[in-house]
Amino acid sequence: MSTRFKTLGRQSHPFGRVELEMATKDGVLTIQAHRARDLFNGVVDPSLKFQLRVHLVPRAEPAVLVHTLFKPLRPPRDSPFKKSSKIHAGTCCPIFNEVFQWQLEKLHGHEIEFQVAVALVSSEPMSSSGSLCAGCFVLPLHQLASTQHAVRRWFWLLDPNVGLTTYEVVAFDVLEPPRGAKGEDDVQIGGRLATLANSKINGTYQWSQYTYCGRPVFYHSKEALALYWVAQKSAWVISDSAGSPAPFAFVVDDKPHPGDTTKVWHVFSKDVEYGPFQGSFRSTPGVFEVDRALKASRYGATLLEPALISRERVSSIPRPPVAVLTHGANAEARNEARARAMNQLADSHALATRLLQAMQAMRMAIQGDLGPLQTDSIFLNTNELCDAAANSLKILQDLVRREQGAKGTIGAALQRVSDLLSSPLQTFARGLHNALAAVKALREKGGPGARAVSAYEKKLNLDLAEALQSVGNQAKVYMTLIGGVLEATASTHSDYQALSKVHGSFAVIHREMDQAHARHGHTASRSPSELLESLFVSELPPPDDAPRASINTDGQDTLPRRTSNRPTPTGSAYSPAVMGLSRRMSLVPDAPLDEDELPVAENHTASAAAQPPTRNPATQRASALPVVTETADSPPPDSGKPTRTWLHGAISKVEADEALELRKIDGQFLLRQRSPDSEDIVMSLTFRGKPTHHLVMRDAGGRWLINRKQYGPPTDDLDNLLRLLAASQPPAGWPQRITDFVPNAEATREDVRRDSQFLGLA
Repeated sequence: MSTRFKTLGRQSHPFGRVELEMATKDGVLTIQAHRARDLFNGVVDPSLKFQLRVHLVPRAEPAVLVHTLFKPLRPPRDSPFKKSSKIHAGTCCPIFNEVFQWQLEKLHGHEIEFQVAVALVSSEPMSSSGSLCAGCFVLPLHQLASTQHAVRRWFWLLDPNVGLTTYEVVAFDVLEPPRGAKGEDDVQIGGRLATLANSKINGTYQWSQYTYCGRPVFYHSKEALALYWVAQKSAWVISDSAGSPAPFAFVVDDKPHPGDTTKVWHVFSKDVEYGPFQGSFRSTPGVFEVDRALKASRYGATLLEPALISRERVSSIPRPPVAVLTHGANAEARNEARARAMNQLADSHALATRLLQAMQAMRMAIQGDLGPLQTDSIFLNTNELCDAAANSLKILQDLVRREQGAKGTIGAALQRVSDLLSSPLQTFARGLHNALAAVKALREKGGPGARAVSAYEKKLNLDLAEALQSVGNQAKVYMTLIGGVLEATASTHSDYQALSKVHGSFAVIHREMDQAHARHGHTASRSPSELLESLFVSELPPPDDAPRASINTDGQDTLPRRTSNRPTPTGSAYSPAVMGLSRRMSLVPDAPLDEDELPVAENHTASAAAQPPTRNPATQRASALPVVTETADSPPPDSGKPTRTWLHGAISKVEADEALELRKIDGQFLLRQRSPDSEDIVMSLTFRGKPTHHLVMRDAGGRWLINRKQYGPPTDDLDNLLRLLAASQPPAGWPQRITDFVPNAEATREDVRRDSQFLGLA
């Protein structure tokens, strides 16, 4: 059963609400109108027509907006600033699915002077003054222009006296899934092909306490659809609201619960219920067609609690029984392994939901200071993760209970798990780190919001170390569990292909979160401020276009291990005896390298917000570990060898960024120790005006690599590798030639000159 939410404030908002998705990318503002609910105070009037208008207008007095925004209905128009939807009729819960876009290049620097006005205009007067406005609100353009991530929110349609000057985001309250006796289970409807009209009726319909014709109403967990009983027709009907005159599907069957129906379903043959208004209103032609593949069944309400489990209830989560799936000598061992996997899955699930609770509370605490839109862009949408995790858990439990020989359906189920979880889990990880950065910035800012945050910060600290591990464990347990099911069940090649995709979806998250916990696995004893400041954006999953880990068909991942026993030549200024550099892999993730873009392992902008420097770069470099010691093989000044003034001690990434940003020269670099207690070496390099960071390491043969890749001829001398990168024609695949370096604090002018000559930069 998925997470359920109660909409707050319905009684005080008679105009209803509309769902919008907003994002700004490459100077283009995109707003997609998805749907609306409870329009016209929930009254269905087929004779009423209405249109949604979205105008980009300068900030002005409300009287000025009334003149253009509330004009009578007209066919849709697409001017540079004024957009409008198709004309709809006959429903209080329409589905728009229309996209509006604006080019913001001409407004650059003047966004604060503009706003986006949204209004619903009807064909009949909605007030005694004769106004056609059925609700409106305005959004500040500067908030939308700064929203990099797509934000999907419900907004109340307000009275024009208020809505022409402000907006109000719909608030929800998290509810426990209602439990009831037999006859109150949720309903699973499926079988409608995606290529056919109205395939959106597939999915889970959740039982509610609302009734229609004396029986409960079931609401779709994702779409604005209701499943209800119509006594006059003795049929269960699916439409956009209970009692709608235009249903999408129905089945004539008088079973008390829709999940028990056995008769044939009829589905409307057209996707769009109402077409554009042209002249006089005409309904879209279509008929109800028989769909024998469409089936309804009970979803089952006796599984694990999936939604927002509290700390007190974690220990009491029921363990699902594991059916006997195998026969033979290893059957008992395999079943025990799957039982343990299910127990781990339940624990991991509970830990993840506990952190979601803390994040939701923190969202409410900082929303007053940052505003709803900016807060949503930071936290993204944790509700989607709740639903996706709950649905995927049910699928996996069904897989564990599946009897031997039920082949042909496992691959499809695994595909659903992959689609449900891969994107929300990455969203979850990014949202966590963005939230931490926002909390830290707000705490430094001070004010009432900062004081409210401190109350939730301690709660987050209690869950953080476990939650970092739980996300990685979640992916690992899913893969282990699914692999066990495939091993114990007669499976086809397509099933293993689906398993491979599941591995690919989770491999990056598994690796990054496992490494994150390896670094912060003992954070429970640290203070909240120390914990927050110790988390770096480098632990985030790479962007979606980053290469996935390769997967073997036997179900074993080929992710590299964090440690290895590669030999490292000694006697060099880059050896562990001098710099304490690592012979193991760094936590810098892989990234593609081509002619146009360098791999950015640690995002510059986000990291600056996550950990501001405590000292200036010069002071930090002065107190860093010495670069050359008595054990170093230091060449004499006249030997023609470099003094390696580009080597720095344990300066932080932020300080390296600041050192590079002093001049912002493409190709300027430095080499640094990752942290005082780390042996990793990282090259910080300016590319396209921004600092980037790259792992420098040896392979098993002692040859130097950058980001685990070889550029140019193989060499066991890092000085020679730097000379190759500084050549007029850099090695193939390396897009940025080294043009300068940042000297360390001990460097003299003569040292810098000698090193510049060595690299060919003088």
